[in-house]
Amino acid sequence: MITYPNVKVNLGLNVLRRRPDGYHDIETLFVPYFGMTDVLEIVPADEFSIRITSSKPGIPDWDPMSDLCAKAWRLMNERFGVGPVAVLLEKRNPVGGGLGGGSSDGAFTLKMLNEIFSLDLAVTELASLAAELGSDCPFFIYNRPMIGEGRGEILSEFDLSDIDLGGNTSSDSDSETVTDPDSSEAGAHRIKGFFLLNEGNMGSNKCTLDFFDATTGRYKRNIFAARNPEVVKELGDVGNDIAIYGSKLYAVVNCSHLVEVMDKRTARHLGRIDITNCRNIVFADGRAYVSSYAGPVQISPEKRPGKVVEVDTASLSILREVIVGYQPEEMVVYDGKLYVANSGGYQYPDYDRTISVVDLNTFRVTDTIDVAVNLHRMELAPDGMIYVSSRGDYYGVESDVYLVDPRTKQVTGHLGVPANEMTQCGDSLFIISSGWSYVTGTYQPDYLIYNTRERRMMSRNFITDGTDREITIPYGLAVHPETREIFVTDARDYVTPGYLYCFTPDGRRKWKVRTGDIPAHFAFTTETLK
Repeated sequence: MITYPNVKVNLGLNVLRRRPDGYHDIETLFVPYFGMTDVLEIVPADEFSIRITSSKPGIPDWDPMSDLCAKAWRLMNERFGVGPVAVLLEKRNPVGGGLGGGSSDGAFTLKMLNEIFSLDLAVTELASLAAELGSDCPFFIYNRPMIGEGRGEILSEFDLSDIDLGGNTSSDSDSETVTDPDSSEAGAHRIKGFFLLNEGNMGSNKCTLDFFDATTGRYKRNIFAARNPEVVKELGDVGNDIAIYGSKLYAVVNCSHLVEVMDKRTARHLGRIDITNCRNIVFADGRAYVSSYAGPVQISPEKRPGKVVEVDTASLSILREVIVGYQPEEMVVYDGKLYVANSGGYQYPDYDRTISVVDLNTFRVTDTIDVAVNLHRMELAPDGMIYVSSRGDYYGVESDVYLVDPRTKQVTGHLGVPANEMTQCGDSLFIISSGWSYVTGTYQPDYLIYNTRERRMMSRNFITDGTDREITIPYGLAVHPETREIFVTDARDYVTPGYLYCFTPDGRRKWKVRTGDIPAHFAFTTETLK
C-alpha cells in the first residue's frame, strides 16, 4: 500500500506559557498543504524493516529505527498486535523546516496500519495514538484546517471556506482568474461552467473537486473540502467518474467504494451510496446505473464477475443489481437497453472481451456481444452506433476502437487507432490516442477527431499550435457542447498537481491552469456555483 504524506503550514503562532513538562502552550492554525509530499509504502512482511531514501540534498542520515514511522508501528504492535511490515519511506519534504514532514509520516503510518490490518479505529482513536508520537501528529490524522492548542495536540475545527489568504472573502479561497469572461460570451450560452474531478493518488484520500465558472472566468480548486468541512475523509480515494442528473452532482469514488452525491448548485454533501469498487455512472428515467467490480481493488486470481447497480435518484436507495461480465467499465443507454463494457482488467492475461446488454425493464442480461479484449471507454454517436475502446493487453494485442451496432448486436468495424480517452460532441468523436506497450516501452499520444456520420478521420492532431509538445501525460478530455472549446488535462507525474488546458475549436491554446492530482473527469453544468 502506498500513500503520500503531505506537510502543513502554521497560519499564526501564539506562544502562551512554558509548561512543567518543558513544552509550551500554544495557539496556532494548522492548514494542510498537498503540494509537497513524501512517498510512504507499507506491506505485510515476515519481519519488521524500514528503509529511508532521499534524492533531495540536505537530508541528514539518521537511524531508521528512531524514525516516527518505526515508532508508529511499534505503538500499534504493542496495543493491537499488528503483524510485521516492511516500510519504505522516500523523503521529499524538507527536514527541520517546521512543515511537520516527520509528524505526517508517523500519522500516515498509523492510518495505513489501521487500514491494512482492518482495525477499524475511529479517527479520534487514531488522533489519540498520534499524540503519543508527537505534538503535530494528531493534526495529520484529520488533515484539514484545525485550531491547535496545548502542545498542538488539542484540535478543534476551523472553517476556511469564507476566508481568502489575500484578505478577501470568498466561498472558495484557492482560486484564480484564467480568462476574460467578456471575450468568452459566456452569458449567451446555457452552460455556465463545469466540474473537474481529480482522481488523486491511490491510497491517499486525495480525490478533489474543482469548478470552472465561465461567467467570471474563475477557476476554483478543491471546492468540496471548503464547502463540506464536516465530511471527515472529504471525497476519498480515487475519483473515477462524475455526472450531473437533475439537481444532483454524482462523483464515483472507486477505492473508497462510494458514490458521493452533492447539490449541483452548491457542491454541498447530500448523501453517499455504498457500492463496492464502483467505476462509472449513467442515467435513465429517474434511475442511476453504476458499474462495479464487485470485489477488492486488487489484482486477484479469483474470477469474480462484476455487476451493475440500479439506484433511485430521488431517495438514493439501491433498487436492483444485475451480474454482468468481469470488471465492467463505461456504459451507454440506447432504446431501453444498457450496454456495459467489460474489461477483465484484474485478470491478465485472461481479459474479458464482451459487452453485456441489460434490459432496463427486467434488469436481466439479454445478450452478450463479443468485441475485443479489455474494453473500457464507450460513446454513443447520434446515429445510434456505439464506439467502444479496447485497451489491448499492453504487449502483443494492440488497443483499438470498435463500432458496435446495438440493433444487430454486431461489431461492424474498427478505427485502427489506440484510445485511452474518448468523448462525443455532435458528429465528432474526439480521441486521445496513446497506447502504451511494455514490449517497446513507447507512449506517443495523438489527438484525433473522427467524424461518426461520414465514418472518416477528420484530424490527426486537434492541437494545432504546438502545445501538445508540453503536455506530459494527456489524461482527461472534454469538449464544450456549445462553444466547441476543447479541454485536455495533463496528469504530469501522477503524484503532483496536474494542469488543465483550454483550446479554441481550431486547436489554439486559450488558457492553462493548475488542478489537483490526476485531473480526469468533467461534468458541464447550466448553473453557476453558489
